[in-house]
Amino acid sequence: MNRPAFLSWPARRLALAAPIAAGLALAAAVIPAGTASAAPALSDLPAAEIAFQANTGHLWTWSPAGASDTGLGMWAGTSPSINGNGEIAFMAAGSGSLWTTGPGGGGYLSLGMMAGTSPSINDDSPQGAVAFQADTGSLWEAVPECCGTDLRLGMKTGTSPSINDSGDIAFQANTGYLWAWGPGEPGDTGLRMKAGTSPSINDVGDVAFQGPHGNLWRWTSDDGFGQNTGLGMMAGTSPSISSYNTNDDEIAFQANTGYLWTWTPTGGGHDTGLKMAAGTSPSIDGNGDIAFQGPHGNLWVTGPGGTYNLGLGMAKGTSPSIN
Repeated sequence: MNRPAFLSWPARRLALAAPIAAGLALAAAVIPAGTASAAPALSDLPAAEIAFQANTGHLWTWSPAGASDTGLGMWAGTSPSINGNGEIAFMAAGSGSLWTTGPGGGGYLSLGMMAGTSPSINDDSPQGAVAFQADTGSLWEAVPECCGTDLRLGMKTGTSPSINDSGDIAFQANTGYLWAWGPGEPGDTGLRMKAGTSPSINDVGDVAFQGPHGNLWRWTSDDGFGQNTGLGMMAGTSPSISSYNTNDDEIAFQANTGYLWTWTPTGGGHDTGLKMAAGTSPSIDGNGDIAFQGPHGNLWVTGPGGTYNLGLGMAKGTSPSIN
């Protein structure tokens, strides 16, 4: 077994009152990047909440009730993660530390993150458990109201983990292989991943990832089987997997054509016909709604209820999170 090397404790950072904004804000509100579509009726919009890094460098949220600037600066080139309770994990600007915010409070966790990586938060507790790559290169798990734990598993540089509500974590080990860590999970799946990409795990433990030759793959936890879908992904991007309706996996990804695609075991691949911004990845929730950065830098959402340009500008090279 190719076990990732153990790496040491992450650096502790000096606490800040709040994350430093990443440069001057472009305006009091997010600047629309391109022409926004007409505002849809609230009844038409997905009942979801989206977290994203705006083109001001601030963490913003969107829901059918409207968009909100949290006033918290994010590290350039990183993306937030939101859970079903509205709790958000992100890498703070200035300090490079893990932060959380949401209805349950949150704040500075004094745990350094690896530059250019993003955390993942689940619904395991009122404030969620967070998986992240520490600034040592080791996989860590943190509970905002408590503490952080070094899992002593080395991660590949520039990649991020994914955690589900059972506490299972998928990540690219520093060996270049996909690992699934947690209760009942095997550890090393024996499947290689594309350098610079990250996996996504759903609540039944199935994992979507970009294989070593650029194709979309799915690993299923019940049988440990790896399936090459034969669908090409855009270099440097990562898929998102959900358990849609009756536990039928649905995967959203940026194809090597630059378009947003979906894949299911029963229906195969589907081209949505929607262009995505280069170097970004989509996020899909359990209702089949997908958030992504459009080709002109705006936040978009598409799903069973329709497709909408939300007219909110996103930071270049970053990806939203929907739940």
